[in-house]
Amino acid sequence: MFTAILGGLDKRGYHRSVVRHVSKTRVGDHYVLAAVLFDRVMVDGKKIDTVCSTYSMVKSKSGWRFLTWIPTDPLPNGRCA
Repeated sequence: MFTAILGGLDKRGYHRSVVRHVSKTRVGDHYVLAAVLFDRVMVDGKKIDTVCSTYSMVKSKSGWRFLTWIPTDPLPNGRCA
């Protein structure tokens, strides 16, 4: 899945992502939800799009691990759900 996403972005001239906002919700000592709002931009600095990615993470003996990733469009107010 990630290969297909990156391949599509590469065709659109993707160069990097710029994080605009991060919101975190800690649920206990070992579980976190984080929503990240970011712009994807081309080499020349033009914006391709703005997207949200919501992650759930759990803390294990070896450190934090991603459990889920949910990509979404930003809300009309410019934030993630």
